[in-house]
Amino acid sequence: MVARTSGQNASQLAPAVVAAGSDISTTPLTKLLKSTSNINKRHELIQVQKAIKVARREYAAVLTSWLDQVVSRSLVSEILFCGGTADYMRRELNSHYSGTVCLWGVGADIPSQVDSFGLGSRLADVYSVFLYFLKQIDV
Repeated sequence: MVARTSGQNASQLAPAVVAAGSDISTTPLTKLLKSTSNINKRHELIQVQKAIKVARREYAAVLTSWLDQVVSRSLVSEILFCGGTADYMRRELNSHYSGTVCLWGVGADIPSQVDSFGLGSRLADVYSVFLYFLKQIDV
């Protein structure tokens, strides 16, 4: 995305892209705009939106390619997705695994002392694995 946008860096882009969500809302992206004239702002906004769309397609291709290597669809009847990447890429993952039951989230109630930075679902996968292993040793 940095290479496809003018004057942006990853630390500026990342929070705006996350806030824009999968529908690529323009509101969080307007904070990134460096142009001063309205016509240039509009052009810059379109450029950022296009960069996000291309990056999402590329990321989805890499992610699903990797998942296809580690998860044999012939051996599973359903896939449980959770965490920040799953939330962000939900549309693409549903599309790629259209013939497989996709479950979303684990219903993990993450305590505030664990989620002190307000990461929410981005902790769901890690916290759920922690709970699983905790039960294994609490036999």
